[in-house]
Amino acid sequence: MINSIEHIAIAASDPAALAHWYCDTLGFTLVVASESSKTYFVKLPNGGMVEIIAVDPSAQGASATHTVGFHHLALSVENFVQASQNLQARGIHFIGPAYRSADGSTQFDFFSDPEGNRLQVVQRARPLGS
Repeated sequence: MINSIEHIAIAASDPAALAHWYCDTLGFTLVVASESSKTYFVKLPNGGMVEIIAVDPSAQGASATHTVGFHHLALSVENFVQASQNLQARGIHFIGPAYRSADGSTQFDFFSDPEGNRLQVVQRARPLGS
């Protein structure tokens, strides 16, 4: 039976540049770099992994909420305010406004990577499914 998601793949017009952005800006580590196939795997300290592959730029389209396909990649943080400030200092512009639940147990906001993929920074008092 299926145990977990190993990775998610993101197609990019410049996969090498995007892989390095995920590492330099978001703290991922490069674990596989294949120049010949233009395939890169980047990994977070707790195991989340993203494969970045090449795509024909003319094949890309704009994504919208609740349409078929990838909407966003959620990145868990321990301190939303600190993570947001850190990312803003690295040039991240959040879509905003940031969401905060009435009881303060959940906070999140969205931003885009250089290829336009939507990412979410989220802090939860309890992980989903726990």
